[in-house]
Amino acid sequence: MKTLRLAWTPALLPCLRLGARRVSRHVMICSEPLTALFWGISLAIGLVGCGGGTTSAPPPPPPPPVVHVTISPNYLTVIDQGQSFNFTAITDDVSGKGVSWSLTGPGKLTNATTTSVTYNATSFDGASVGDPVTLAASSIANPQDNASIAFRVMPSPIITTTSLPDGNVGSQYGTRIEATGGLGQGAMTLNITNGSLPPGLMFNGSGYIAGTPLFPVHTYTFTVTAVDNNSAGMATSAPVTLSINIKAPLPPTIVTPMPVPASIALPDAYVNIDYNATITAKDGIPPYTLSLAPGSNPLPAGLALNTPAGLVGEAFISGKPTTAGTTNNLILQVADSLSPPGVSAPVTYSLTVRPSTNFVGTQAPGDIWQLVIGHSSPTDGAFEATDQGSRGLPGATTWKILRPFSTVNAGFRKYFSHFGVCTPDGCDEFFGYAVEMRDEMELLQPDDVPALGYLSLTASRVVASVANSCPNLSAPFPATAAYQFVTLPPHTFSTTDTAYGNVTLTQTAASSYDLTVTTFPLSGPSNGWTTFSNISCDATLQTITAPGTSPVTAAFSSHGALVMDNGTGIPIVGVQQPPGMLLTSTILAGQYLGVLYQSNSQASIITQMVGFGGPNPGTTLTGGPYTNIDSDAFSAHATNLAIALGTQASPGLFPGGTLTIGTTTVTSFDVVAGQVNGKLVLYGVGWTAAILRHHNRPPSCSSSNKT
Repeated sequence: MKTLRLAWTPALLPCLRLGARRVSRHVMICSEPLTALFWGISLAIGLVGCGGGTTSAPPPPPPPPVVHVTISPNYLTVIDQGQSFNFTAITDDVSGKGVSWSLTGPGKLTNATTTSVTYNATSFDGASVGDPVTLAASSIANPQDNASIAFRVMPSPIITTTSLPDGNVGSQYGTRIEATGGLGQGAMTLNITNGSLPPGLMFNGSGYIAGTPLFPVHTYTFTVTAVDNNSAGMATSAPVTLSINIKAPLPPTIVTPMPVPASIALPDAYVNIDYNATITAKDGIPPYTLSLAPGSNPLPAGLALNTPAGLVGEAFISGKPTTAGTTNNLILQVADSLSPPGVSAPVTYSLTVRPSTNFVGTQAPGDIWQLVIGHSSPTDGAFEATDQGSRGLPGATTWKILRPFSTVNAGFRKYFSHFGVCTPDGCDEFFGYAVEMRDEMELLQPDDVPALGYLSLTASRVVASVANSCPNLSAPFPATAAYQFVTLPPHTFSTTDTAYGNVTLTQTAASSYDLTVTTFPLSGPSNGWTTFSNISCDATLQTITAPGTSPVTAAFSSHGALVMDNGTGIPIVGVQQPPGMLLTSTILAGQYLGVLYQSNSQASIITQMVGFGGPNPGTTLTGGPYTNIDSDAFSAHATNLAIALGTQASPGLFPGGTLTIGTTTVTSFDVVAGQVNGKLVLYGVGWTAAILRHHNRPPSCSSSNKT
C-alpha cells in the first residue's frame, strides 16, 4: 500500500466542502461531501491501491523583517506654548514605505510625511499647559515596530513687571524685572532691546537692576524682552516698555553705628592704644566730611575726625586716646560733596576710654616689645603690641597687633594671635594665652601650637613683660635696689651658659643710673659681672638702655618686676630680691599659673600653659599642663611635673634643685623668687627647660591659701 499524505492548508477547503476523487497519482478532484467530512477529520489519510510515491505542500512564507525606527532629534524635553519643532524618522525599511505619525497630549502635527513631521505647541484641545506629550513614529511596512519621544509644553515667557521704582542720584538703587513662563525666571535671559538704563545702573540677564544713579536727573525709558532658552530653542516674550525716574540727590544719612532714638555707645577705646571707629553714611554725593554738630562735646583727647581721600561712604574717629573717661553727647553729622552740601541729621553717641598700662617685654629669643594692655572689665580687654626687634609676637620689626583679651576658665588670658592656612572652607585660627598679674606683669605664649615650618620664628615664643616706668628710688642718692633673674635661652644649655644672676640698680641722680649685672651658670661659680655707668632712662619708652654694639635694655616695674635684653638675644626675667630669707613652706603652699618653656633647639620650642600647687602641699611643688585651656578649672592641671627646691643661698635664690618631668629628672634646676605687689612670683631654669612661675590665684581657690 502506498500512502499520500496531505498537509492541511487553506487550499484544501474547497475539497473538504465538495469531496475529492483521485484521477491520477498526484491529482485530486473535489467531490462527495461524505469524503470531505472524513478528510476534514483525518487531515492526513492513507489511500489503498493508489500506488506511486509521496509529495508535500510548499513551506510557509517567512515573517516580515524587523524595521528599526529612530526619531531625531531625541533631546527635546520642554517646549513653550507657541513654539514649533521639526522631527525626522530614520528607518532601515528596505521597502522605503517610511512611517506614520501619531500624537498623544496637547498640540498638533503639521507637514507630516513618511519621514518627517512638525510639532506645534499651539492647540491644546482642553488639555493643560504642562501636560505630557508623546510623539510616536510607526513603520508602515511593519506597524508593530515604532519609536516615541516624550516632552512637556510650558507657558510662553511673559514679563509681568509693569512699572519700576524711582531712584535718586547718589543713592543705591536695586530692583528686579519679573517674568513667568517657560521653566521659570531662573532659566530665562532678559535683554534690553531698545533704549538705555540711567547712568550708574547695571542690568543682568536675571532681570536685576542695581547701582548708584548719576546725574543728570531724568526719566529713562527702555524696552525689555524675556527669552526662554529651552531644548526646543529660544522662545521670546512680547516686548515691555519700562521707565525709571531719577530724581535729585537725598541728604546724606549716617547708617553705622546704627542711629537710635537715644545715644548709642561707640566701641570702647583704651589709653595709649590706637583707636579707629568707622562711621558709615549713605545717600547724598560722596565723599563725605564728618564733623561735630553744634552743641556737641569735644572728642576725647588724642582722637580726631578723619575722612581719608579715596574712600567712599566712610569716615573715622581715630587716634590714640591719652585720658581715661566717658564722653557723652558726641553729636556727629556728615556733609556730602555737593555745593552747597547736603547735611545729614545729627546723631548722638557716647565714647568710653578705658585705662591701660604700658608694658615693656622681652621675647625668647630676645626682642624688646612694647605692650599696652587695657581692661574694659576684670575679665575682658585688649592689648596692642609693637615689635622693637627683628622677631616679634609674631611679626617683624615695627609690626603692630591689636587683639581682644579675655579670661578663660582656669584664669589664663586668651587672645587671637593670627590666621594660619586658609581654604574655601575657612582659615585656621591660632590663639595665644597669657598669665596676668594685672597692671604689673604678663607672661604671654603667642600661639597654642608648636613651632614648625613657616611658623618656626613666630610660634610658641614666651613674652615676659612688666608695667614699666623709669626707676625712682628714694633719695638720698646714690640709692640701690637688687634684683635676681633667670634666662630664657633659645638653645640647648651648655654647662657654662648663663642660667641665672642678679642686677644691682643704682640711682646716682634724678635721671642717672648705674647697672651691675652678675651671671651664673647652671652650677658652679659666677661668670663675672658687667657694670654700665651713667645711663639714663628713655622718657618715652620708660626703659634704661646701655649703649654699645650690643645694647642692654632693662625695664623695671614700680612694684619689683624686671625684664631685660642682655644684647645677645638672651632675654632675662626677674623680680626684686626679698628683704629676707623666704620660708620654703610658704612657697610650697602657694598656687601658681605659669608657662613651661622647653627649648632644645631653635626649631624645637615647646610652650605649655601650666598650673602648680593645690590644697595639699607636700615637699615638692607639683603640677603640669592643662588638657583644654579654655574650659579646664585651675585644679584640672596635670601632675606630671614636680619642682624640688634647692637650698636657699640668699633671699629668694634657690640654686641646685630638681625638676621632674614624668620619669625624667632635670638636675641643677635653679629658682629665683620674690614678691611683686604683694604676690609671690617664681622663675626657674634647668638643663633642658626653663620654667616660669607666676602666682595668680584663681577665684575658685580658698581664701586660706597664701597670696
